[in-house]
Amino acid sequence: MLSILFAMALTSTAQAQDLTPPMWGVGGALGTMLIPGDFPLTNPRLKGEATAPGVLLDENGKTLSEDVFTGVGGDAYLGLRGMVYMNRTWRGSADFQLGFGKDYTSRQFTLEVDKTLIGDGPISAFFGAGIGMGGMTFKSAGAAEDASEINAEIVDSAMYKARTFPVRARIGADYRLNKSMFELSLFGQLPLPSQQTLYYDDAAGAAQEADVGVGFNPLQYVQVGIELSGYYGDFKTREGGKNKGKRNKGGKK
Repeated sequence: MLSILFAMALTSTAQAQDLTPPMWGVGGALGTMLIPGDFPLTNPRLKGEATAPGVLLDENGKTLSEDVFTGVGGDAYLGLRGMVYMNRTWRGSADFQLGFGKDYTSRQFTLEVDKTLIGDGPISAFFGAGIGMGGMTFKSAGAAEDASEINAEIVDSAMYKARTFPVRARIGADYRLNKSMFELSLFGQLPLPSQQTLYYDDAAGAAQEADVGVGFNPLQYVQVGIELSGYYGDFKTREGGKNKGKRNKGGKK
């Protein structure tokens, strides 16, 4: 889908440069996940012959324990974004985000292309897609009160990290003023994991690590959420300068 959007955007830009100079803006975003209510959908599993203390694993001995890694029930992210319109209907943007939640942090950088529907008024709709790179860190929720001292030390030190390549899609609407624009959108995102690692201290206090993976659940980190963005820049819509100039000259004659 993203490759199709890029191709359409480049073709449209080559055929008609109808914003001279182009509209542009820089600003920020605030968002949160709506689905799933408990993120991720499933905890990762140990890969191959990797081992870890039983206190970190479920009864099957492979999946990270949901009692230790309880999942993220609520989150928020802050983003910095810049965009430029290639013409009246196509625009590109770059976005950097930092996410936060209970025992959870994330960061990602994405490049996106949007198709906009600009009318005569200040309100327009859009849809688009993007790709990028990022990572997530999940820390243990802490050991139970009745856990042994050794188990408590192992659990308290545990975390796992995932390096990801997020694939992202958005649909929404924006409201433009001359020098600012506000945007509300619904997004869907699938951060594809490239490497996932479990870190913990063993009973002797030595640092250990083990490879983990998504197993048979490629949608492990799928997200659906809502996002509010604001920009400062130049958002005046313009007609093509050359044709307009010719019409004006003809009118004077």
